[in-house]
Amino acid sequence: MLKLQHHFFLPEYINVFDLDQIYMTSSMWHDTGMKDTWATFDLLVRNMPKNRNFLVFTGLEEMVLGLKHFKFSDEQIRILLKWKLISKKFAWYLKKIKFSGDVKAMPEGTFFFPGEPILRLTAPLIEGNLLTAFLITSLTSNTIFSSKAIRSVIAAKPLNIGCTSPNRGHSFESAFKCQRSSFIAGGVGVPSPIVRTKFNIPLGDNTTAAYHAFINFYPSEKEAMTAVAKHAKINLSLMIDTYNYRRGIKNAIEIGHEFSKAGKILKVIVDSGDLCANAVMVKKELVKAKLKNVKIVVVSNLDEFKIKKLMQRKIPADRFIVNTETLTSSDDPKMEAVYKISEIIKPDGTIVNKMKLSPGKMSLPGRKQVYRKIVNKKLQQDIIGLEGEKKLGTPLLRPIFKKGKLIYNLSSVLTIRDYVQKQLKYLPKKYLAIDKTYQYPVKVSSRLNKLVVETKQEIQNQAA
Repeated sequence: MLKLQHHFFLPEYINVFDLDQIYMTSSMWHDTGMKDTWATFDLLVRNMPKNRNFLVFTGLEEMVLGLKHFKFSDEQIRILLKWKLISKKFAWYLKKIKFSGDVKAMPEGTFFFPGEPILRLTAPLIEGNLLTAFLITSLTSNTIFSSKAIRSVIAAKPLNIGCTSPNRGHSFESAFKCQRSSFIAGGVGVPSPIVRTKFNIPLGDNTTAAYHAFINFYPSEKEAMTAVAKHAKINLSLMIDTYNYRRGIKNAIEIGHEFSKAGKILKVIVDSGDLCANAVMVKKELVKAKLKNVKIVVVSNLDEFKIKKLMQRKIPADRFIVNTETLTSSDDPKMEAVYKISEIIKPDGTIVNKMKLSPGKMSLPGRKQVYRKIVNKKLQQDIIGLEGEKKLGTPLLRPIFKKGKLIYNLSSVLTIRDYVQKQLKYLPKKYLAIDKTYQYPVKVSSRLNKLVVETKQEIQNQAA
């Protein structure tokens, strides 16, 4: 009997985590002689999540590494055979499988819009099908976070947003991804050592924190603050609302002078009540005590809407910390990513264009590219066209894999972050709105429209 050792989702689970039908269909295709048939798949987001004017693509690195190391272990194949999801013949095929196709994708950090293929994969039909859940989930689980976090970054300008902590995430993995995506979106101060280490993220203004549990441990708040100030080897962050704001800031001020003389930065955290009123009171007390260099950090379930209101009230803060609302994308935690076949390439080279005709869910046929027009250093419109069309704009999908070989150099998180900040300058101001939505123009080229009409007619004729 298998003993449960942990509840962690491990990398070896990915290849056997999709729907039953994916494995059964792939096995059937193989056993009916379709292993040499290729297909092109488009990965895209069908609808814009609520309140969003644009999305920030994150997750490319995860996709690339997954494709690079795509294979099935003997244990995974045994699991699929045990549940009668594949044939023994297909099991032999899986023993040797590795990704052998072509991929084009938008660079990580690219702003994109619904309907646009973020990634285009052309590969053996079976390979592409087996990657369904992996690619959809990699896009969704990362892009939700970056597209939520950047809204707080926009709302807080010119102040900074601190990246999320691991607490209150739906899982350890989601909290891990959220920290990376939040940093890419413009957040600062990634708090988890393993996230900083894995993605080579700078430490930032590291602090020793006297949080509520620490302060509660001591007989008095003053003793707790004195102890942490004495032993802090780096900057210090103090919670001042454990018992009473006025007493808390008074105690913080008493240790603040000596701490500042040592050349270290002291931060006080406003974490409850009327955040603006309490920050104003704290600022007055700090000015009165001639501690102008002490930073005020504001937390307490903040999101972009609350931050915007606090900025409108001219809150005297230096930084906001977002956590729960970003970790859960609270205003709209869903994003409908889809992965659709757009063409079939038969072994003899014949190409058959494919599209879905369902009302409200129609997909586009053919091998497509996304073209972006920028006029006077501002995004004007995107055009979804066929690969190789001219004079439509700058193509966004870049070669990533060619015949199974990785030909793309992955960017560091710092480079991606800079790319995101550059795009913010190119985005027309109205799309930066937090509480108003605008639809960015995404059009379909005339050549692609013609192919849509032709493909639809062919499908309807076949069904007649």
